[in-house]
Amino acid sequence: MRLKLRPCAQLARRLARTDNAPHHIINKLAFDDSIEVAGPVLRESGRLDAKTLVANARTKSQPHLLAIFETKIPRGRVTDVLVTRGNREVVNSVANNNGARFSGFGFCT
Repeated sequence: MRLKLRPCAQLARRLARTDNAPHHIINKLAFDDSIEVAGPVLRESGRLDAKTLVANARTKSQPHLLAIFETKIPRGRVTDVLVTRGNREVVNSVANNNGARFSGFGFCT
């Protein structure tokens, strides 16, 4: 049996992979408190820049941090926030990723 998704979660799944999705809607979905809504956008949308991901990582939950880590661009500043705010699961995921880029600060943390 398939669970029925909330309308916002359905919209997030559809727009997450859309290259020309409206920027303001993608940002709003990415900052939703529900990981069911924010997760697909954080993981899959190419419309989110590093600044937006950092802002999200500074304020949202651990599941949000994991979703951000799974994005295509976990680099420097984003990675720094993930290892600073993340719980053990987030930090271990980042540390075990050969593609993650760390700044000097992030590496020391």
